[in-house]
Order: sequence, then C-alpha cells, then structure tokens
Amino acid sequence: MDLIDYLKAFPGQALPLFDDAHLFEYILAGNGLFLRSRRDGLEALIPVATCKIVGLEEITPYVHMDQKIPQSILAEANARALEAFPCEILFWVNLKDRMWNLFVPEQDSLQGSVKPLDPFHPKGANALVDMHSHGAFQAVFSPTDNADETGFRLYICIGLAATQIAARVGIFGHRWDIPAAWVCELPEEITECEALHGYS
Repeated sequence: MDLIDYLKAFPGQALPLFDDAHLFEYILAGNGLFLRSRRDGLEALIPVATCKIVGLEEITPYVHMDQKIPQSILAEANARALEAFPCEILFWVNLKDRMWNLFVPEQDSLQGSVKPLDPFHPKGANALVDMHSHGAFQAVFSPTDNADETGFRLYICIGLAATQIAARVGIFGHRWDIPAAWVCELPEEITECEALHGYS
C-alpha cells in the first residue's frame, strides 16, 4: 500500500475526496504544489511551493477543524504560561468526543526552550495541537520549532507574556502559517502576532 499519493488539479474536475489509506497527498495545481492530509478533527490542504503551471486548475489552501479551540483552553494555557514566566511551557491539546483537554507533560523548561521529558508520551504522540509559550519573546516560530514540528497537527505559540499568539498547521515537515482566529476562539486579552503569514 502506498502511503503517499500524487494528484493533479485538472480544469473542470473536482479533486477526489482524501483517501484515508494515505498519510498525505501531493497535489500539483495551476498555482503550485500543495500537500493534503486528514486525521480525526482536522483536514488541511497547504501550499508547499508556488509557481505557474499552464493547463492545471488553481486551488485554494484550507484548514478545516471539527471544532475551534475554545477560549477556555486558551485561557487556561495563558494562565499557566504566566505562572511559568519567564520560562517557556509546553502543552498538548486533544479533542475527544467533542471535549477539549489540555495536558501539561513533565518537561525541561528554560527561558529560551522547553522539551518534554518523555517525547514519546501517548498524549503528545496523538496530540491534535502542540502549544508552547515563548515567555517574554514574540510569538514567532523559531528555527528550533521548525525542526521539531514533524507531525500532522496544529502548532500554536504564545508570546509576549501570554498576550500574543501565532498558529500554523504542519503536515510531516511542511508548515503553513495561518491566522490563529481560523482555529481558535481568541480571548480579548490575546492578539494575533503581526508576523507575515505564508509558506515555510
């Protein structure tokens, strides 16, 4: 069984539904190369590279969630981030039976980094959302974050003493920065990071 599929977006033809037999699909379209995957609670089509390809249909990337992350989860994360300040803190967030759960693993937390003591913990391995704080720094994903984000899930960063947020979707090493409001119900006290959204 092939875990990766390869599709083309032909004019006048709708893309087939995602085949759950695959981990992900590459889709070649008139506006570039895209990656699509689906798991419980999340489906995403993200850009990998932009270019003009004559004869193919342009497609629009998206992120679809069964439910947005509620304000209550973000409020709890913000409160814990402030307790940990100025150190960073890591959270794993899951959605099961339409109920959200925020889990704080045992971790090595410093002012410039955070990592779980057990990187293979089931709650982390199966997390729908990987969230961490940046203490007093901006909510901008770092090169270390980029290297660590190899799964298929949402990644959220909280910065500037829990007043700023950034979000992205990652599909097995490819990432797409998105407005956090697409996937979160934002509390009034937290604002979007003004860093440019785009391809990475």
